[in-house]
Amino acid sequence: MFLYLLWRIYLTLYLRPVLLNLFSVTTTKLVINVDIHNDYTNTVTNFLNVSPYSNVILMGDYNLPGIQWSLSNNKIFPNVSQFNNLLANILDNFSYLNLNQSNLIKNRSNSVLDLVLSNAHNINEFFSLLPIDCMYHTALTITFPIKVNFEPLSYIEIVYDFSNCNYKFIRSSLAIIDW
Repeated sequence: MFLYLLWRIYLTLYLRPVLLNLFSVTTTKLVINVDIHNDYTNTVTNFLNVSPYSNVILMGDYNLPGIQWSLSNNKIFPNVSQFNNLLANILDNFSYLNLNQSNLIKNRSNSVLDLVLSNAHNINEFFSLLPIDCMYHTALTITFPIKVNFEPLSYIEIVYDFSNCNYKFIRSSLAIIDW
């Protein structure tokens, strides 16, 4: 039996949002391969190399039960109870990509399961849509404001007044066309 993890990477490319869905498969024992996390890091790194000024948001259940997240000086930091190579690699990848954890909404087991990692600093406050005891993974609302300076298009507007047209001429012109 397999546990499917949905990893969603929201990317903003030239002020146009792009959504990539990445799927990974792990066993039900929650044994997670370091290579899977490295592949996701490489995907985001490749995107940022092409578009270095883009905002990236990674959202999902990373299956990291050994990390507790805490707030200190308006920043969220990981507290690792049992440090291992996998956790070190994952946290190094987050740091390398300049991604900060933004979600502190806990589930009914008092755990933060769903991480929201971003290099953007204008993500607004999170709140849960459902009572904590309703779901194992709480539904979140996230506001990510994008400031865009649009230049108006220059064009010549032509408006036809068909209420005063010569319908007899139009009908006769259409009648002579070989359809």
